[in-house]
Amino acid sequence: MNKPSSRIVFRTDASPDIGGGHVMRCLSLAEAIAERGWSVSFATSPLTVETLPALLQKPYEVLVVEGDETHFCAKVGEKYPLGIDVVVSDSYAISVEQEQLWRPVSRSIAVIDDLANRQHECDVLLDQNLGRMRESYTGLVPQLCKVLTGPHFALLRPEFASARGVALGTRSARSTFTRLLISLGLTDGAGATLRVLDAIAAADYSLHVDVLIGGACPHLTAINIKAKTLPRPATVHVDISDPLPLLIAADACIGGGGSSAWERCCIGLPTLTVIVADNQRFGTSHLVQAGAAYDLGSLEKLSDNSLAKALDTISDQKVRANMSLKAANICDGLGAQRVADILVAL
Repeated sequence: MNKPSSRIVFRTDASPDIGGGHVMRCLSLAEAIAERGWSVSFATSPLTVETLPALLQKPYEVLVVEGDETHFCAKVGEKYPLGIDVVVSDSYAISVEQEQLWRPVSRSIAVIDDLANRQHECDVLLDQNLGRMRESYTGLVPQLCKVLTGPHFALLRPEFASARGVALGTRSARSTFTRLLISLGLTDGAGATLRVLDAIAAADYSLHVDVLIGGACPHLTAINIKAKTLPRPATVHVDISDPLPLLIAADACIGGGGSSAWERCCIGLPTLTVIVADNQRFGTSHLVQAGAAYDLGSLEKLSDNSLAKALDTISDQKVRANMSLKAANICDGLGAQRVADILVAL
């Protein structure tokens, strides 16, 4: 049993521009850590709680801090004068010099990264990307740093692993192509959802369409209007607490190449992937190479014809079944448990 004072702090942010993926995957890991008896806190910006107000509803202490990383370290040090056990840094905006500021405050530092293009000061580094190897971080992390790579360590909520068997069984028994899910980011600042809805309308596919989106999406009003013009009106789901039933019910998904890709893999959901940010290219390319996704390319190059062709391809049950099997083999949904065990052992 861990001592009651064991504490982990997640240093991460969300905004309409960067989305909510960093915070959401940290929440998955936070749940696994809390199950092991640790106390959990989040240190984040005011814009984060505006973008993801649901964070304040979680059973964790949330420290809202304005200013640079020096202010965050000072706030955590003031709040926990005896220090904390682990800080998890998950932000592209935090530099190695800023990570070093956590050494006097935290006994260990963990970093979540996707890019493998910069140095880090940490004891554990996690990169969930398919195709990423430990060697990708040679020279970028301290020599004794433990590097965790690949979807084996993908940070998913435990519900996904629990529902995996039923989801895969249900999907394999379903032969029709009638239900399409669109999930292109919580805030979708790039407007990908609107562009995809336009292309679906042009393709004149009579599908039941579900749209997953967050209330902070700047295009939400336009999405609601556009959804009503489809050949079969779409249902827009805003800030729902549990999207898993929608993912299980879908025959296919048009999704982004971020962290939600591992959720779709876990339950074998065939996906047409749209790259909405450069940091998604590496993981998406390896998913496509593995046969676990269909590449629609970057958002700016998406055309009505390319989406119509992709829908034609994925409407074939054999294509979907093959993609589903290959996706399911990539991620079993237990990554958060594995990472939590490693961090607790520190």
